Amino acid sequence: MYYDVSDESQIYELRCKATCITQGGHDITSYFAELKSVWLKLDRRRPINMKCPDDVKIQQAEIHKDCIYDFLVGLDDEFDKIRGYWLKLSPLPKLEESFAFIRKKAQRREAMLKKDGKIESSAVMVSKARIASFYFSHPTPEEKKNMHYTFCNGNRHIEATCFHKNGFPKWFLERQKQ
Repeated sequence: MYYDVSDESQIYELRCKATCITQGGHDITSYFAELKSVWLKLDRRRPINMKCPDDVKIQQAEIHKDCIYDFLVGLDDEFDKIRGYWLKLSPLPKLEESFAFIRKKAQRREAMLKKDGKIESSAVMVSKARIASFYFSHPTPEEKKNMHYTFCNGNRHIEATCFHKNGFPKWFLERQKQ
């Protein structure tokens, strides 16, 4: 009723809320929608009052980065690898791309973990993966030469073995340091 656009306490409260909202086990879409509503309120209360178009673009880019950071920091721990991978990208992708990518990963993970309406534990998934890899043969060197994966534009591997898409294992990073 007594709305004041310049009320700093409201801006402070919204900024705190944006940095404190977490996924908390909820689905990605509802988490993102909640963040987006806070960002819209912040935009209304904190308009960009610059005259130089270049400065406006710079300020918008900074706000865009803040939104991506807010989104990534509030994700559940299961997205830690994706969060790390995403922050390494340069330039930082758009907010909508970030949301779409992580939502796709969450949907894929949920589909892979579900069995008969129940979610299997990660230990069961790991043991099943080890058993499956034991029974299925590895590609021959000739078959590997013909492999190409478009996500990372890499050769000699497929989606299931792409480090860029699935995260880098510790042994790979240690080997690169050596």
